[in-house]
Amino acid sequence: MTGSFQVFVGGILYVLFGLAILTLIFIAAVDSRIFIIPDESNALIAIIGVVASVFVYISGSFDVFSGSFVGHYASLFGFHSFIVWNRLFAVFIAFISFGFIFFTTRGRGMGFGDVKLSVVLGFLLGWPDLVLALMIAFITGSLWSILMMVCRKKKFSSRVPFGPFIVLGALLIMFFGVEIMNGYFALFP
Repeated sequence: MTGSFQVFVGGILYVLFGLAILTLIFIAAVDSRIFIIPDESNALIAIIGVVASVFVYISGSFDVFSGSFVGHYASLFGFHSFIVWNRLFAVFIAFISFGFIFFTTRGRGMGFGDVKLSVVLGFLLGWPDLVLALMIAFITGSLWSILMMVCRKKKFSSRVPFGPFIVLGALLIMFFGVEIMNGYFALFP
């Protein structure tokens, strides 16, 4: 690929991910206020993820270092040689894990909007970034809920919107994925 084409693709990807970030912030705001994740926002994230993946595929730059927000740490998890399998595997893992929680708790442990958001983030983030983002979401969501119960602002039976924590996990991985992984592995010298 020529240098100008790479610059063009890079510019397109910056615009797409900027739009995705704005959409994720919107999702977090709406879910925190009214406990709903709009389907239109989920659809937009899915479209952005697919289009971004197509541009990465066309540019031929998908590999373990450029195809993941966690850089070379992605090589520890596999599925980094072909972007289509990478994204589909992330979507599958999100649907199975969040779908399991939704169906076993009959929607009381997690709303179906959270399931849909995790699935569409699979198209945007791919494997293993999505799983790491969801792990951060569970950790921060749990810590926030415990803090709210300790401060007596929430009860154990209170509803807590999970969408903002999924968004937080996704944004942290997008902006600080390598640093988070460096910090994690620094704990184990």
